[in-house]
Amino acid sequence: MKVKELVGKVKGAPSYVKEHWNKPNEGEYLSLSEVAAYTIGQAGTYIYMTFSAIMTFSATYFTGSIMGISNLDFTVIGIIGTIISYILIVFNPVGVLIYENHGRLTPKMKRFAHIAYLSEIIIGICCYFIPSESFEFIIKGFPQLVGNNLLVAGLTNYFTWAVRRLFSAKYGRLKPMLLACGFPAAIITSIIPYLPLLEMSYTKRLIVLNFSFSLVLFFYNNFIGVNGLVAFITPNSQERQRLYSIVPIITGLFPSIIGMVLPLLISVTGGYLNLKTYKVFVPIFSFLGVLVSLFVVKCKERVIEPPIEEREKVTFFKGAKNVLKNKYFWIINISNTLGLYQWHIGNLLAWWFIYSLRMEWFSGIAANIVVVGMTVGNIMCPILTSKFEKRNILLISRALTILMCFGIVLAVKTGNIYIFLISLTLKNTIQPVVDGVSTGLGADVQIYHQWRFGERADSMSSVFSWFLNPVTMGLSYIVPYLLKVIGFTSDWDVLYDSQILTHVFSIYTWATIISLVFVTLPFIFYDLTKEKYERCVTELKERVEGKAKSKEQEAAV
Repeated sequence: MKVKELVGKVKGAPSYVKEHWNKPNEGEYLSLSEVAAYTIGQAGTYIYMTFSAIMTFSATYFTGSIMGISNLDFTVIGIIGTIISYILIVFNPVGVLIYENHGRLTPKMKRFAHIAYLSEIIIGICCYFIPSESFEFIIKGFPQLVGNNLLVAGLTNYFTWAVRRLFSAKYGRLKPMLLACGFPAAIITSIIPYLPLLEMSYTKRLIVLNFSFSLVLFFYNNFIGVNGLVAFITPNSQERQRLYSIVPIITGLFPSIIGMVLPLLISVTGGYLNLKTYKVFVPIFSFLGVLVSLFVVKCKERVIEPPIEEREKVTFFKGAKNVLKNKYFWIINISNTLGLYQWHIGNLLAWWFIYSLRMEWFSGIAANIVVVGMTVGNIMCPILTSKFEKRNILLISRALTILMCFGIVLAVKTGNIYIFLISLTLKNTIQPVVDGVSTGLGADVQIYHQWRFGERADSMSSVFSWFLNPVTMGLSYIVPYLLKVIGFTSDWDVLYDSQILTHVFSIYTWATIISLVFVTLPFIFYDLTKEKYERCVTELKERVEGKAKSKEQEAAV
């Protein structure tokens, strides 16, 4: 673009904003005011995510180091959850139908839903009264951990049903859950650090933490799903891609700023390894994030389909059969399963500064330095998708990501922090392209599925988890097992041993590389082109318009 043209665009920006603040561009769906509301709402979830990330039920400072929960116990609990989900698999169709039909069930299905959810609650409560000593060869507190799974499942299933039945038909599939789950997530997250956990035995502490974080996880997953709203507020693929890529440039500033000042802030309360840090800062930023996220109320879902009253209700077996016929769902779900460890390399940065360099205060600054290039990646993503096919962009960008990870292998081997920082910065520069395209592909596949089968499958596509979860369960045990072999379980102080720390870094790095290779391979078979997608959107519009005209003609007669 010439300088003169650029200057002209800058000068015309105020009038453009005024013209399109409440009016979308031709061929698009979103006004600038709605884009702004989405952006601010996403910023709120990012603020919440940044602080909640330091306090999760996983091998983190809070549950791992402060609470002393063993790394292996996290894995065992995950396996227990997977097994229970298979036992309860007969109830899954109810949840799918509640989602797809906006909480409206047939009388027969309503009875089945009540039987299912009440059974989960009652049996879950009964499990708390079973003596746990006989089951300690599996894990301490085994019956109570099972009870946690069942009780939380029953309670959250009723909560979801109520929200969808009351609000989804009018306000959409996603927005009601976003708005309903924010404050419960913030409240429970804020309460956890104040519980007398360290006064409890290990078994009781494990049970209470598992129950609390299970509730948090449900509300958290629904609350932070604002990014998924993009798939519903516009059917325009390129417009979605801009939201996926450009909006994070703005919203990403919030976690970047927080990440930079966080180590300095928490130094006042004793750092990551002091419980006071979580008591003070987690509540403040959790509620701040939720309050800011309320701007999403101004966003409107625009799915190309008739009103709920005129649509044929989705039936489970037909819907599941159609999902399994869609090869693109197979590609995405197999890829996601094999990509279990693709993010593990991200743990190395903080650990390098805390346990190797003893510079915890600088870790936040370093975390912001290595993501400085992400803005370039975010800007490039919609430009690339406007010129090239998403499949090709994804394959090439993932290949470059793997190449950067080999730079990190070299850094770990030589102990060179500078090679590590350069490699991680380059990897993070490419990552927004990978993330933006991957998310965009998922939304495109939903439109394709609706075009091919006449119904959406936003929830129905979860049937893949039924038979892919055992694979995930098996894969999830690999890294914790390797960490146990080298001597890293629940005692995080061993990371001050440089030899053990190097072994941990090597395991995480190679797990990431192998995972990235396998997460990429399925997309070789992805062939949903831009041209094919646009035909799907056009035909869907024609179908809805045709039904509307037929209804008008019938009314006139």
